[in-house]
Amino acid sequence: VGTNLLLLTLDSVNLTLGLLGIPAKDLQHLKGLSVASDRMHHLPDGWFNAFPSLTSLNLDNNDIRELTEDTFSGIDNTLHTLELNHNRLKKIPKEAIGRLSRLESLELSNNHIKKITPRSFENCTKLVTLNLGSNLISDISPWAFEGMFHLEEIDLRNNKLITLDEHLFFFPGSRVREVWLADNEWLCNCLLRWLRKAYKRRTERAAVFVD
Repeated sequence: VGTNLLLLTLDSVNLTLGLLGIPAKDLQHLKGLSVASDRMHHLPDGWFNAFPSLTSLNLDNNDIRELTEDTFSGIDNTLHTLELNHNRLKKIPKEAIGRLSRLESLELSNNHIKKITPRSFENCTKLVTLNLGSNLISDISPWAFEGMFHLEEIDLRNNKLITLDEHLFFFPGSRVREVWLADNEWLCNCLLRWLRKAYKRRTERAAVFVD
């Protein structure tokens, strides 16, 4: 492996030692790393210190259950794209992603997340797209996305939602443009009147897609 390598793909190679099985030496210029479908269940703290230039990380289709505050230490100020689809996360990894100050795209679909607590993404101020589709989400705090002033697209399709607060996406300073909400378990009550209006309106400000 040469020192000028920019992209490394190790999908479906069944890394028996997880990330520790990757020879990280001399990969300081690496921009993109994909270790999808490798049956990994643990990410060793500090391992990403070996990749100070990493901007894109794909960890899809593994068995990752938990991330710590130090999981992404070393790429805090470089990572732009993080893919964690099809894993076993039960909650938003707030402590881990909170250190990623330049993160613009976060993919967390097809996990086991059940709720989104207040300010779950409060330090992800650069985030533009957020995919939370195909989880088990039934409860979202009205302040879940507060402070995310660059967020433009949110995908919440195929969850367990029955209602939403009308200010959830459109808080003061919000730039949200697209909200995807199909395949949930909506209660057809007055609490969702704003949602029906937003769906019909589809203004220049934002489009809400329910179908």
